[in-house]
Amino acid sequence: MVKGSKMSPETIEKMRLAHTGKQASLETRAKMSKSAMGRIVSEVTRAKLRGRKHTDETKAKIGNANRGRPISIETRIKCSAAGKRRVVTDNTRRLLSESGKRHGVSPQCIQASIAYHTGCKHTAEQIAKHAAIMRGRHPSEATRLRIRLALKGKHKSAEARLHMSQSAKKGSASHLWKGGVQEAHWGLHNAIRDLPQYKKWRGDVFARDNFTCQHCGQYGHVHAHHIEQLQGLVNKYQITTAQQTIMCDPFWDVNNGIVLCDPCHRAEHRMKKVVNA
Repeated sequence: MVKGSKMSPETIEKMRLAHTGKQASLETRAKMSKSAMGRIVSEVTRAKLRGRKHTDETKAKIGNANRGRPISIETRIKCSAAGKRRVVTDNTRRLLSESGKRHGVSPQCIQASIAYHTGCKHTAEQIAKHAAIMRGRHPSEATRLRIRLALKGKHKSAEARLHMSQSAKKGSASHLWKGGVQEAHWGLHNAIRDLPQYKKWRGDVFARDNFTCQHCGQYGHVHAHHIEQLQGLVNKYQITTAQQTIMCDPFWDVNNGIVLCDPCHRAEHRMKKVVNA
């Protein structure tokens, strides 16, 4: 073939058909990669390719050809090294973000990602790098608004909240552990209110009374009030630590709770002080 000449469409089609279904050996791939290494694409070629997009049919073919094909660790390392040298412009980031919002992520990709990352842990070096990148960065007001709107109306189930509370590292396993001074510092009442059983009791009282004050009928911005006061239960059952209340059923009796708004709650406590005086 004479240098600079072009193949006819018929020749290109014949070559495509001849190679359809054939897979190049690892040796051939290595040779092709080595020959292309360091090759600089001319501005003329870039100008020709600029703005051209794959058709939906071509995208479907590429997707079907790559579906289910595992990526080797060696290839992942090469991609990671190549990506570190590449500078992504703000415009490219915007286009990638918009593309992801339009197409979304398939359930298969999500499951594959979960399976791949399950059990993986960041190294100390990766954690330090991420902390250095995020230090001093704060989400913009627009981002905060989007997060707030996305979470609006969504509520975790009582089981999910209980699971999150129980799976959290507590006591000596917590990075905030100060030698067991929490109850002495914050008081026994706050330690009891921090228990998952207390949070479940509070949620059950709210659900039963439909988040409505049982004295004035106000909806929302309400409290879960103890009919028999918490201090009375502590004295009655001689509670000295928050952990002792876990096996004490009267602390978690829903019938000992009532939903009150803030003014009615304050009035209830004032009335009890007058009665006990």
